[in-house]
Amino acid sequence: MNYEEFKNMLLKNGSITKYWNYFISIGAILLGLYCLYETNNTEFLNAYKAKHNKEYPTLVASAITTVLVFVGLYGFWRIPKTYEVKTIEAKTTVEQKVQIINRLVSDFKLKEIKSNEKYKHFRYVGRFWNRFDLFICFDTKNFYINAQQRELGAQSGFIDLGTSKKVANKISRAIRSYVDEESTA
Repeated sequence: MNYEEFKNMLLKNGSITKYWNYFISIGAILLGLYCLYETNNTEFLNAYKAKHNKEYPTLVASAITTVLVFVGLYGFWRIPKTYEVKTIEAKTTVEQKVQIINRLVSDFKLKEIKSNEKYKHFRYVGRFWNRFDLFICFDTKNFYINAQQRELGAQSGFIDLGTSKKVANKISRAIRSYVDEESTA
């Protein structure tokens, strides 16, 4: 399986989740804009401000609006990054790559979910019991890695605070070190 096939497989497997996350992002933006509209056009708030001479309800509504729009825009920025693939150059044999993956499984206590000759899908539990789906593929020249955080009993969301990228980097560093050990041996 090469890079393009791996990337297409990830996009195909996550298509429902991706569209659901875009739907949530659009909903957050629309709800935020609706709150902004209601804040500026509500007679209750104008009467409250006139009677009590306080701006608190308007400030709270503006804060809610800002947060909702920010979450929606963050989703549009973050969702494509869920399917980014890290490439690690490895000029080792296929047998050595299989050994590297076996070592990775034992060192990181990975639970195998799905597997074939050159593609592996693992479950990884992070430091704070965060669960990740780890996808690893290799061909004659490279390893390809993707990590996606999983919510409890569901597909991944788009707010993971960078933990998926950290896990992918951690696994990449481990594979690089294993490749370096194999190539010097």
